[in-house]
Amino acid sequence: MCYTHKEIVKYIYSCYEGWKMRDKDEPSPLVHVCLLGIFGLEKRDEQGAWTSAEQEMGNKTYARPMFKRLLCAPGRCLPRERLIRDVLPPEKDPHLTDRYLRDAVYKIRHAIGKEALRGNAVSYYLADQTTLWSDLEAAENLLHEAERLPGARALALLEQAHALYGRGEPLEGETGQWRYAILARVEQEKKSCYLALGHAYEQLHMLWHAEKTYRELAELYPLDEAVLGSLLTFLQRAGMLSEAKMYYEQARHFFDEEGLELSEEIHALARKQTRPELTSVIVLPHIAHVHKNADVLPWMLAETQGILEEKTSNELKGQDMDEQRRHLLQQLFVMSTASFSPFLSTGMLSEYAKGISACWDLYFEGKTQYVMSLLPVYRFHLALLAQLSSPIQKQACALASQVYQLLCEHAIDQENFDFAQETNQLALLYAQYAENTNLQVATLIRRANLFFHTLQLEKALQAYQQTLPLVDGITPLLRGRVYAGFAEVCAMLQQRQEAFTYIGLAHEHYPLQPELDTAFNYTRITRYSLYVFGEGQARLSLNQPEEAYKNFSYVEKNLPDPLADPITRVDLAYYQARALALGGDLEASCAQVLIAATLAKKAGSKLYYNKIINTYQGIKAKWKHERPVIELEGYFHSHFCAD
Repeated sequence: MCYTHKEIVKYIYSCYEGWKMRDKDEPSPLVHVCLLGIFGLEKRDEQGAWTSAEQEMGNKTYARPMFKRLLCAPGRCLPRERLIRDVLPPEKDPHLTDRYLRDAVYKIRHAIGKEALRGNAVSYYLADQTTLWSDLEAAENLLHEAERLPGARALALLEQAHALYGRGEPLEGETGQWRYAILARVEQEKKSCYLALGHAYEQLHMLWHAEKTYRELAELYPLDEAVLGSLLTFLQRAGMLSEAKMYYEQARHFFDEEGLELSEEIHALARKQTRPELTSVIVLPHIAHVHKNADVLPWMLAETQGILEEKTSNELKGQDMDEQRRHLLQQLFVMSTASFSPFLSTGMLSEYAKGISACWDLYFEGKTQYVMSLLPVYRFHLALLAQLSSPIQKQACALASQVYQLLCEHAIDQENFDFAQETNQLALLYAQYAENTNLQVATLIRRANLFFHTLQLEKALQAYQQTLPLVDGITPLLRGRVYAGFAEVCAMLQQRQEAFTYIGLAHEHYPLQPELDTAFNYTRITRYSLYVFGEGQARLSLNQPEEAYKNFSYVEKNLPDPLADPITRVDLAYYQARALALGGDLEASCAQVLIAATLAKKAGSKLYYNKIINTYQGIKAKWKHERPVIELEGYFHSHFCAD
C-alpha cells in the first residue's frame, strides 16, 4: 500500500501525540518536521489546520541545510562560526558569507515563525520539541521512555519508534560532512530500537512479530555480524532451527560474494543449530522454555491430581465437580504434558477452549490455586499458535486474550497492579489481533476496574469512553455492563446527572438472563453488576446510603447464584458495611465489617481485606469510644493482625 508524503507525516505526528497524552499540560507543537526519509515540514495555522511549509524555505538557498543542522545539534544550538563552516560554502568575502547567513535565517523564520529561531552575533538556536516537533528527536525520546518501562507497557513506545525509524535514512539529500556523525548515531539508535522491539516481542511470546523484526534488521544491515548473531540466537531460542540454518547459509553466501568471511563466532553459533526431536521439548522463547520431563510433568501432575481427587475431600463435600468438569480437566492434564508442535495443534483448539472455560468456572468457584497452575500451559501454547498464519490464528488470539484477562482478574484481586496492567494490555492486543469487538470491550471493562480499585477515576472513565465507538456492535450483556460502569465512575466523580442517565441506560440494556449471552462465558457478568455497581455503589458515592442498601439487600435475597462466587460474596458484604456506616448504623456496620473481613480472609483476597480494613478505620475514627468499635478492634487484633 502506498501513502502520500502528507499521510506519512500525519501518521508519524499522531504517534508522538498519542505518546505524550500522559501530560495534558504539555503544549502542542506549532511546527513538525520529518528528518527521517523524505524531508517534510508542516506548520499549524490559526484554525488548527496543518499546511506544508517546505516551499517557504526554498530549495536553492542555504536555509534548509542550516535548519537541519540546527535541529540535529545538541540543544538545537550552534555557534555562528560553526554554522558557517558546516553549511555555507567557503568564501573569501565575509560580506557575502554574512548575506548567505542572513538570507537563510530569513527563510527559516518565514517558514516556521520568527519566535522559533533566535540568534545573536555569537550563536543561533531553535525552539524545543514542545514547539518545533522533530521525528528524529521523537524517536529518541520514545526509546528513552521505553527503557524505563517493563514488558507490554514498553512495547507500544518501541512500535512507535520503529515506525519512525522505518521511514528511511536521516537527512536525505544532505551532502555536508557534518551529517556523518549524525548518520552514525542514528544508525546505532535504529539498531537498538529494532533489537529492543524484537526482544520485547519475544518476552511477550509474540514469536512471529519477533522473527519479522529481527529479519527486517538483518536485511537492513546484511554485513553486520552482531545483527546476524542476534537473529540466529533468537531463532535458536525459539526452536526455529531450520530457519536459523537458512539465514546462516544466506549470510555466508552474501559474505562470500562481497569478498568477506564470517567470524568464527558466527560459525560456532551455526554449529549449535541442530534440530532436537519435537517430542522432547516444548518450543518456547528462552524465558518460558520448559522441558517436559524436567518441570511440566511433575508440577502439572501434582496440581491436576489435586483437582481430580477433590471428590474425596470432606472439607469440600457438597461442592464436587460434575463428570463433565472432571473430564475436561483430565483432557487438560493430557494436553499439558503432551508434546507441542504448532503444526499438529489445529485439532486441539476446541479442547483448549473447553479447558479455558473450565478454568473460568474453577476461578469463580474459589479454586484460584489450581487455575493459576494451569494457565501457563495455555498461555505458552496459544502464544505460539497466535503467531502462525493459519485459519485458526484469530481463534488462538481470542483464547489468548481470555487467558490474559483471567490473569489480570487474579492480579487485581492480589493487588499486583503492575502485573494486572501488563496482562490487561496483552489481553487487549490479542483481542485486537482476533478482531473480536466483544473481547476488546471485556478487556476495557477490566481495565476500568483496575483503575477503579487504584482510585484513578479519570483513567477509569477514559477506559469506559474507549468502549463507546464499539458499543453498538457488542452483546447486550457487555453493553449493559459498560453503562453500569459509567454510572459507577460518574457518581464517584460527582457527575450526578450523567450518573443517573447511565443508571437508566444500564437497566434498559441489561439482559434478564445474562448466562445466555455469548460473552458470559469469559466475563461471568451477572445482574449483580447492575444492582451493586451500576446503582448501589453509584448511590453510595452520591450520599444515598439508604437507597444503596436497598439494592444490596435485593441482591442478597433475589440473586443467589452470583453469591456462590466467594469474591462476589465478599464484595457484597463490603458494600453493605459501607452503606450501614455511611447511614450511621453503628452496631450493624460493625457486625457487617466482621462478616466481610472473615469472608475476605477465607477467600484469600488481599484487595478486599484491605478495603474492609479501610472501612473499619473510618468507623473507628467516627465512633472511637463506642463499645461495638472497641470490641471489633479487639477481635481484629486477636484474629487478623497475627496473620
